[in-house]
Amino acid sequence: MIIIIVDDPNADIEWLREIERDPMTLGKVRVRKNTSNLGASRTRNVGLDESSSDWVLFLDDDIIPDSQLLHAYVDAMSKYGAKYDGFVGVTVLPKEPYMYPTAVHLSGVSFFWIVLGGLQQIYGSIVVVACIT
Repeated sequence: MIIIIVDDPNADIEWLREIERDPMTLGKVRVRKNTSNLGASRTRNVGLDESSSDWVLFLDDDIIPDSQLLHAYVDAMSKYGAKYDGFVGVTVLPKEPYMYPTAVHLSGVSFFWIVLGGLQQIYGSIVVVACIT
């Protein structure tokens, strides 16, 4: 089941409703729109409340997932799921010289992800931001 929650009450989501009603995705996709802007954390909680899954993967609208993303999480859950409550994926910022990633890098915000990117294996979660039980 895929649950899409739009946090902008003014957004036109008819195109998402069409996906929800499409015979190929019927019963597999739910689209919800918050009546007010709740922010990322509260919107994730709305999704958690609606989900009945053992595992949940959060992807924000600014994420371009790798084609193997789901396979990587399924593999990690299969191998370590009983031992850990969650897993964190590595975020890869675009290469400099673009202004935004340069600013993010200089601010030090990306340090955690740079360190994780250099590790060969990551066990469990440090901060559960992506996949939780």
